[in-house]
Amino acid sequence: MRAPAPSPSASSAHGARAVRLALWLSGAVVGVALCWFAACLAADGMGARDMQQMVEARRQLAAQVAEGMSNQITADVALLRALPQTLAQIDAIPRAVKRVDTRRWNLMDEASRAEEAMSHREVVDTNAFLSATAGNLGLDYVWVVNPQNYVVLANNGGHGDSFLGVQSSMQPYMKEAMLGGLGEQFTVGRVTGIPGLFFAAPVYDADGYLVAAMGTKVSLARLQHWVSHPTSLVTDPNGLIILSTDASLIGKILPDARLQQMGASDRYNAYQRVDFETWPYQANATAHRDVPAWVPAQVRDTLAWRQGSAMPSLTVSRNASADLTVVVAEPLPAWGQQIANHARNRTIGFVLFVSVLVTFVLVAWSLVRERQHHRVTRHLNQRLQRTNSALANEAHFDHLTGVLTRRRFLALFDSVLTRAHNRAEPLVLVLADLDHFKRINDTWGHAVGDMALQRFASLATGVLRSGDLVGRLGGEEFAIVMGRTTLDAATEVAERLRAAVAETDESFPTGLSMTVSMGMTLCRPGDTASEMLKRADLALYRAKESGRNRHIAG
Repeated sequence: MRAPAPSPSASSAHGARAVRLALWLSGAVVGVALCWFAACLAADGMGARDMQQMVEARRQLAAQVAEGMSNQITADVALLRALPQTLAQIDAIPRAVKRVDTRRWNLMDEASRAEEAMSHREVVDTNAFLSATAGNLGLDYVWVVNPQNYVVLANNGGHGDSFLGVQSSMQPYMKEAMLGGLGEQFTVGRVTGIPGLFFAAPVYDADGYLVAAMGTKVSLARLQHWVSHPTSLVTDPNGLIILSTDASLIGKILPDARLQQMGASDRYNAYQRVDFETWPYQANATAHRDVPAWVPAQVRDTLAWRQGSAMPSLTVSRNASADLTVVVAEPLPAWGQQIANHARNRTIGFVLFVSVLVTFVLVAWSLVRERQHHRVTRHLNQRLQRTNSALANEAHFDHLTGVLTRRRFLALFDSVLTRAHNRAEPLVLVLADLDHFKRINDTWGHAVGDMALQRFASLATGVLRSGDLVGRLGGEEFAIVMGRTTLDAATEVAERLRAAVAETDESFPTGLSMTVSMGMTLCRPGDTASEMLKRADLALYRAKESGRNRHIAG
């Protein structure tokens, strides 16, 4: 026997369920994907903020170190710069220089020149003085060069490696002193081959003539205290690293250093060598291309990576005296932790967003079930609000003319009057009554009478300011309150209103004329609303008795 074929209705229901299931599965996949995307965005924002704060803290630390080193170097260089100036002012120096006759030294070797110089007692004593001074002041060498470029005095005079008799090559710092200035330079000693800081000052005799130049040298070993921080270094004006806590960096050059643009001969003259290696730190763009994209660009662009290290550093530099530059390569030990924190925050955020999504779906499902009930309740509330608004509007505004009702007008009049008393401001009350209104009703009917009331209300509203009050007290009687208005100004307004009412209105039946009588009064100290209404009513009465179509103040 064959199994019974499924009915068409059962197949249709099964298909609808399959479609709904597919829609639910698609929605779930899209929701999870959105949760992952949102978690990535949140983790990226938090990671970028934390990374920025961490880098900024390390940058401030490096800046403080660099600033302290710069101040230390500036103070030390100022002292070292002053030493040759001070020594050059000692009278024995120019006298000893003049004792040495170097006119024939071009015919003698260095040993003969030194022997000839040491034959003079003044030279021996001065050299001994310079030797003691160098030892006391922490100088490596002190020497004096005459205008013929010969060393005639030196702290190592009498030694086997004495500078005496050497013909100086006149480095830039010494040339500056020979011209009467102060010279300073980092270079490699031509005689010793040892690098150091060189300073020079002019030497003048008693008559003020420049007779020589005094030179001093301090080797880098005496300046090692400048780089006490573990990752600090000092470069010369050409970008050559001359001091560093890491001995492997000394003698290397910074990227884009001026030394790279120097010719081979200039390099050799300055450093007694031609080839230089670049320091092992590279910018992020060339060293580590796998820096996460969420790291801020301003952080990424400032990072430097040392070859063979997975930890980046940031560099801070400060200028110091003698055209030296302080560089601090501050490592970022928290870099790896920041990367791990980002991954953790992303996972936590994903779980949190999925939980929120599930909660939202459950709440939405509950809201759908209750929507019908809320819709009925909302409609009832809207009808009630409309009814309340209509009742409130009817209680505040006259249904025929659109101006304030008597009750609302009197309530606002009390408030305005109290404010006028408190602020000592003028206030005018006007009572207006349409002339022969009963005749209009009796002759042309109540419809025309209603038109007359509406026309007056419209004209009154048109001539008054938005802050003034207009109310219908009853029948054809209206009241107007003009705040911050003098009686003269109110009189002008009343006259414009009276004239506008008396003009012919083509919408009225032929033969119908309309006029108004008004009585007004100015607020007096201590006035109450009832007192002002009485005075205005008396003034209105006098206007009626005086022939109508006029306004009288009382």
